[in-house]
Amino acid sequence: MFARMVRELGGPSDFMERSEHYLAKAEVIKPVYAEQSGIVQRIDTRAVGMSVVELGGGRLRNDASVDHSVGFTDIVEIGESVDSQRPIAMVHARSEAAAERAAEQLRAAFTLGEGAASADTLLQDTFRGEAL
Repeated sequence: MFARMVRELGGPSDFMERSEHYLAKAEVIKPVYAEQSGIVQRIDTRAVGMSVVELGGGRLRNDASVDHSVGFTDIVEIGESVDSQRPIAMVHARSEAAAERAAEQLRAAFTLGEGAASADTLLQDTFRGEAL
């Protein structure tokens, strides 16, 4: 679906297969480890998004530029385990300082616990056609 959207907006048809050819690589790419082991119970997705904006990978105004080389990849999902061997994500940043700041923000956005995540943390709300 994303590949089709890119193509229909005038992007390259092989973007998904060759994204590294089209996107610049960040100067700093490193894993972000949680401060404790556990199972992901909750992710504050707004906090994750605002961290990407602070890195330069998003914008608050239409006229602001976007740095496509920065952000997070390989983000674990709710219900997955993390520990000293499995990071919660990879951070892509322009500097070590920016990477560390983003890593701290990402750690704060994740709530870890013991046992499986409850179903109510997986789904917050359902919108029906008439509610939109």
